[in-house]
Amino acid sequence: MTQKRSLQITKRKKPRTPKVSHLRKRQENVSCENHLNETLLCANILQLKVFHACVYYKTRRLAAKNLKMSPSAVTYNIQKLEDILRVLLFDREPRGYELTTSGDKVYQMVNEIFSKLQWDTYNDATDKTNIHQIKIFTTLPLGISVFPKVLKQFKDAFPQIQLCIYTLSALPDKKFKEADVIIWPIDQISRGFEAIHLKTYQSYLFASPEYMKKFGSLSSADLTNHSIIVTRVSGNTTFDANWMAGFGNIPPENITEVNHSYMALKLCEVGVGIALYPPDLIHRSQLVKVMNEPVGTADVYLHCHKNVIHDQAMKTLVGLIKKAL
Repeated sequence: MTQKRSLQITKRKKPRTPKVSHLRKRQENVSCENHLNETLLCANILQLKVFHACVYYKTRRLAAKNLKMSPSAVTYNIQKLEDILRVLLFDREPRGYELTTSGDKVYQMVNEIFSKLQWDTYNDATDKTNIHQIKIFTTLPLGISVFPKVLKQFKDAFPQIQLCIYTLSALPDKKFKEADVIIWPIDQISRGFEAIHLKTYQSYLFASPEYMKKFGSLSSADLTNHSIIVTRVSGNTTFDANWMAGFGNIPPENITEVNHSYMALKLCEVGVGIALYPPDLIHRSQLVKVMNEPVGTADVYLHCHKNVIHDQAMKTLVGLIKKAL
């Protein structure tokens, strides 16, 4: 009796192997590249094709349509692949399938395999554009600079797609769940986006003609005695917010601070003071340069969500934006 009871206790205490769904919190923090390389060999071709299609088409429905499978069969094959690899491949977001860090590594491996085998997985050209709406977030000066040139050309090519353009003074929510495109002076947004460098802007000090007429030509040594308009934007940015440090100690009473660069431009136009601005983003303004030397530079990036970056409409939009700048 004692031995049997001992065996029963031992069996009860034996831990069970956790399912994939229970690994969500820890698997993203585990280095698993070697594991993925080894276990990927255990997957069959159908599972890899289904996974590749889900990445390309972003949704189970479109992947199933292209592969001539039922949506439930697509889900089944993705789950089987996750069981084999013991990682979560996708976050199921309202906007579609979004790759996890592990899923992104698997996709790079699978895509390399498919490229070497020269497999043309997607033959239906009608499925190349599956976007019905594109949400774009940018600053007001960049929005005014880019989209009057881009919007009509894009709508002529893709009249069925709605463009939603939002201009902001600060970056939106960290998760960027609603954005498809973010044009901002920052080189990294989040894991779900791919950054494309658009342009490097040179910034100069500007003042209104009335301000220059009142004070005459200025040198860098004179700036400590003048009114300076400074833009403070929350969040990371490639704009140099501390450019004033190069011109000496400017008294706080001489500084007017705003949270939007367009507000700085308008205050500068009415003679409130001197402001830093890229000449390319000054539209129909009579402002004049205080000095001929640039004070700083700013790199602007287009961040495109990985769920839509390979869509034909998105490729066209990115091309038009680059051309406009």
